[in-house]
Amino acid sequence: MNHNTPGRAVKLFRAASLLLISAMVFSCKKDNSPGPCETVTVMGKLTRRCDSVYEFRTSGGGSIEIDMYKGQVIVRHADYSALSIEFWGGLINGNTKTNNFLHENLRGKHVKDKLLPTRTLIFPDGAKITMVATSMDTEAQTISIYDGNESHQFDFAAKTVKHSSLDGAKARQLDAAEADGETASFSIDSDGVEFYNIYHEVTPGNKIDGRVMIGSLDRTRETQVNDYFDDPRLSHT
Repeated sequence: MNHNTPGRAVKLFRAASLLLISAMVFSCKKDNSPGPCETVTVMGKLTRRCDSVYEFRTSGGGSIEIDMYKGQVIVRHADYSALSIEFWGGLINGNTKTNNFLHENLRGKHVKDKLLPTRTLIFPDGAKITMVATSMDTEAQTISIYDGNESHQFDFAAKTVKHSSLDGAKARQLDAAEADGETASFSIDSDGVEFYNIYHEVTPGNKIDGRVMIGSLDRTRETQVNDYFDDPRLSHT
């Protein structure tokens, strides 16, 4: 007679129970696991990526990436893969950082700081991004994008989309009512890229024209950034 039979049965029952519980836990974890991260369309050509970065594709091949948590705007273009124009950062006073897109990089090189509180970049296709602040030492308030019938505005403090519309009349109205501040553009041709200021507009409708070269990229030397802007506030420009 085998006196160990009841003990073995208990052990087998316990082992089977543990396997069943493990299978149930694994099944629950699998069923409740998050799905694949997807890019969400906000409206028109404006999307929000998984990493909370907003991206806008202009009608002529440009792109704008807005990371409101890092305080960074990056501009690129399909016609020149090496191009990147970055607006980022702000003043640091002790432990306090004021983020108002103060600094400007061309393909990673810091070429200048903005000259006016509000900064605008106009794409070759006419699309426009405007970063608005009330002074050089205050936080950015809004970021606006205009492209044809589309208009989008971000509340920088709230890190949210404040306005998004496909109404062309509304886009023109908002654009006309908003001063562009220090305004730049860029051009792309067979030689490379030129990045330059074109006018200042401190109050809506009152533009002071003046083309000033900031920098350029050469297709034959794509790692080289030509810095033409002498910013007296910076020793390296």
